[in-house]
Amino acid sequence: MKKLKISIGPVELYARLLDTPAAEAICVALPFSSEARVSDSIVSFLAPGAAPLHNCGPGARRAGDFILSNDNSVCGIDINRLPFVRSTDNASRRPGDVWARAMGDIAALKHVIDGDPVSVEAVE
Repeated sequence: MKKLKISIGPVELYARLLDTPAAEAICVALPFSSEARVSDSIVSFLAPGAAPLHNCGPGARRAGDFILSNDNSVCGIDINRLPFVRSTDNASRRPGDVWARAMGDIAALKHVIDGDPVSVEAVE
């Protein structure tokens, strides 16, 4: 089981890498940098070269799951169930493959703004 450090703007998260095709694609891309995009239910970023091999519907994930979208290697962390999220609109929740689960509280993601730098790296 591998751990990742994911820094998004002022927030530093650790995540447990799962045994999924998307996780394998993310491992190949490590380490990488990107830029955050923020909506009312997802914090997302691009993973260079990543390509998920199967599809998991939006209902199969939970807050704190990192998703790799089938569209164009967009990674996102679902913050839909956090108290600071007002919208219940799931339109932005695209299907994708869960590749990691956040270890700890993801509520700090409320401090992330559009355009914040993102870095993803493996840790011991």
